[in-house]
Amino acid sequence: MMDMNGLTDLRSVCGNAFPITIKFDETLTVYKFVKWYVRNREEIDAMLLDKGALLLKNIEIRERADFNAIVSGIGEKPMAYMDGTTPRTNLGENVYTSTEYDANQIIHLHNELSYSAQWPSRIMFCCLMAAESGGATTIADSRRFLKEVDPVLLDALRAKGLRYVRILSDGLQGGQSWQKAFQCSDRATAESYCREAGMEYHWYPDGSLRITHSHPGIIRHPQTGEEVWFNQMDQFHPLHLGREIYEMLLLMYGGTERLPLYVTFGDGSEIREEWIQNVMDTGQRIAVNNSWQAGDLLLLDNVLTCHGRQPYCGERKILVSMF
Repeated sequence: MMDMNGLTDLRSVCGNAFPITIKFDETLTVYKFVKWYVRNREEIDAMLLDKGALLLKNIEIRERADFNAIVSGIGEKPMAYMDGTTPRTNLGENVYTSTEYDANQIIHLHNELSYSAQWPSRIMFCCLMAAESGGATTIADSRRFLKEVDPVLLDALRAKGLRYVRILSDGLQGGQSWQKAFQCSDRATAESYCREAGMEYHWYPDGSLRITHSHPGIIRHPQTGEEVWFNQMDQFHPLHLGREIYEMLLLMYGGTERLPLYVTFGDGSEIREEWIQNVMDTGQRIAVNNSWQAGDLLLLDNVLTCHGRQPYCGERKILVSMF
């Protein structure tokens, strides 16, 4: 439990706890929480650089406006969810719903927008309503991920990097559209974004857009210099949907060339399926479940910590802001 007095030596008390969890003795209003956060910003920043994840509990967050007030009150400037691959709704002022993905599906661990030219340094989640059952946000230390994944895969990744492939629809078909991904309605703007981001692009006759983008997959944290696992390799490979669906998709699309999402090594060579499975197995093994309660805030360093989601039943309202 934590009173309003501050964070004196809290990191040493928490030891290896992940995430660091602070539960306030009394329910804090948004105003009191912002005041506490600003006063303790230096120590909060140090915690995130050390542990990568901070869970704050017992805050009076009842609606989106409360979350907006916290984000703006602590002085953050949320970024737009540009170049996204998954559906989510902008609720205003760059506060979004968490990924609107089927409730019965797992979302594998990933670093947000790690395939893109621009990604957030931090992510803040808040819980307005916890699911009836399930729905935990899973998190894992990206430094540990790097140590636990198959070393032969790491050697290949360091040598070749990754090439992400996406085919975005024209907005009339199913799946993610280029209009939503790039938040525009004209091809020229989409093409300009691709060029500036270093993406290769190709228009198909049906109006869909194929884009490819290379990324190392392993990077160093810009402040600590630590080497970390930083990619979405398994999410871009259809094996993560299960063998049956994977094989069905290959039949539907006539191979990998027209799959909506795909990934290879940077030189275009295939990534072995057993390596994709190893990444998924590693994530499951090291993931920590953060089970939500209304009024929770979860703050992540997006480079040091990857996140995902467990399946759930019932209504679930989790909001997110990226900065």
